[in-house]
Amino acid sequence: MYKMIVLDLDGTLLNDYKKISKENVDAIKRAYNEKGVISVIATGRPLGYVNELFSVYGNCFASYIIACN
Repeated sequence: MYKMIVLDLDGTLLNDYKKISKENVDAIKRAYNEKGVISVIATGRPLGYVNELFSVYGNCFASYIIACN
C-alpha cells in the first residue's frame, strides 16, 4: 500500500495549457480520502507559483510542497 505520492508539475500534473485536469485533482483527493495517501508537489518552480495554483485548485490536493529545486 502506498503512503505517499510525489508529483512533479510540468509534464506530470500540468497539461500544455499549464492547467491541472479535474480528473487528476479528483484522483489525488480520492487517494487521500479513501486510502489516506499523502500527496506532495515537487517542482523546480518557485513557491509563489505553486501558491497561485493552490488559489485556483484549493490546497486540499497536496499535503506538502517541495519548491525551487
